Amino acid sequence: MRWILGYPAPLLFCILDKRTTQFSIYQLRARFDAAAMTGHPASLKLIPGELGSTAPVRGEPGINAKRRPRIGWDADGNVELGPPVLQFTIVDFMEEKECEVIRDVLSYWVLLELRNILRQQMGMRAASGPAYYETGKVPPGSGFATFGRSVVPNDVRAQAGRTAAEHLDWLGQVGAAR
Repeated sequence: MRWILGYPAPLLFCILDKRTTQFSIYQLRARFDAAAMTGHPASLKLIPGELGSTAPVRGEPGINAKRRPRIGWDADGNVELGPPVLQFTIVDFMEEKECEVIRDVLSYWVLLELRNILRQQMGMRAASGPAYYETGKVPPGSGFATFGRSVVPNDVRAQAGRTAAEHLDWLGQVGAAR
């Protein structure tokens, strides 16, 4: 459990159905949401969602509104991942246009993972991601949701303060050089 919460590189969860050669790839933003919480369970079980979309509870025009994955875990350590960000077959992957879509969607989610990793390494107990997304599409540029804790332990606050001071010092040097 500690490994997945603190792993310092982007992670995506892939399920391959050998019979149909279908890949289902899931984002793991849930690991950052879980890392921001206190009282971690002994283990986590990643629960993939069904194909479709996630949307705000109120719904969004043009989107099939479904319940968002719950933030955190239940009493058994189950963590909801939401629907796959991608679902494709080997045949799809061989088509140039489909391959471009796969590349664009993967790039989006890997960069989002990197931003959340940086937040975690800086001591922030927060995670960001799109308010909704659809399988096989890059989420829209607006509508980000952030989950975080406003009350954090002193050691985490000290780490975040050191990181912020280092960045501010660097920005001051860069700004003065202009």
